[in-house]
Amino acid sequence: MIKELQWYNIATLFRDFLKSFRYNNGKRLFETMVDRDDLLIHVGMSNTGQYPAIDIIFGEETDAKKQDKINSAIVQLWVDIYVKGEATADIDANDCLYRQLFEVENEFCTALRCFNQDLHKRGLGTNCKILAFLSDGDAQMPANGMVRVVISIEWVK
Repeated sequence: MIKELQWYNIATLFRDFLKSFRYNNGKRLFETMVDRDDLLIHVGMSNTGQYPAIDIIFGEETDAKKQDKINSAIVQLWVDIYVKGEATADIDANDCLYRQLFEVENEFCTALRCFNQDLHKRGLGTNCKILAFLSDGDAQMPANGMVRVVISIEWVK
């Protein structure tokens, strides 16, 4: 039985973590995005047409099926990542979008591992997993592209 909810706390911590994350060399996440300086990261949906953007959307919070004395649950978040297209003389817009999405997805994997460690330092036992990377089916190509990352975070407090 779920004794308390953590989805909003985890989502806002994740938003703040993504905004402030720096690699050891000082680089920010997602530097290969077109117009990276304009990147918006929200809990909830952003306004239509805001690119690049990352929306952290609540999926569900379910019972982790632990003993009654253990306070835990599983949070599922959907993270929608929108990138902006940019055609150049040697790269067409679709290649630009796909390359950006691929690079962002790889960096997202790194960021989620680091976020899991950050949650441990905050006293929350967690197991963060990426369940899937889902394409928007090129519905918005070539102006922009989107990928949904479905993550599961099992927490124990």
